[in-house]
Amino acid sequence: MNIRRNYGRKGHQRWTLSRAFSGSTILEVVVSMVLITVVFALAMGIFSGVQRLAVSAKKMEVEALLQADLIQAEQARDTLSTEYQRQGYKIVRTWSPYPDRPRVMILWIKGFDTSSIPVAEIKIVEYE
Repeated sequence: MNIRRNYGRKGHQRWTLSRAFSGSTILEVVVSMVLITVVFALAMGIFSGVQRLAVSAKKMEVEALLQADLIQAEQARDTLSTEYQRQGYKIVRTWSPYPDRPRVMILWIKGFDTSSIPVAEIKIVEYE
């Protein structure tokens, strides 16, 4: 802030204050940083919520496919391990013998997305 001496119309001396500098005070910078941080935190919360819902919707869809495959495997009573595509997901059905139990089989049905990331799985024990 500068103090200047001016002369008026009739030659009278007058003092005026002028703001010759420009820029932001440290308080303005801190307030703007806090506001940006709050907005960023809110955006990240919204983004993670949307992302979590998308994953759970995908998981529910794959679990429904796996349940349908489980019903089909139980009705057919086949013990063949298979791998196939259904609705854009890879479904892997694996039968394996239960350790130390010759008449017991374990059925694993796993669902993978397009990038081979496991989304859901079902494990069931079958008695013959």
